[in-house]
Amino acid sequence: MIEEEKDHTSPAEKPSGELHGRTALITGATSGIGLEAARLFVRQDANVIVSGP
Repeated sequence: MIEEEKDHTSPAEKPSGELHGRTALITGATSGIGLEAARLFVRQDANVIVSGP
């Protein structure tokens, strides 16, 4: 499970609830861009399913 980080460094990263009620499936989410995308989607209040090696 990916834990949401509490320290937001820019206003663009603050939770907006923009993705509330949506579900995202992210492959390759164990590192790099996939991991950062998963973190961002969680901050935007999405349900996130991650897959990786």
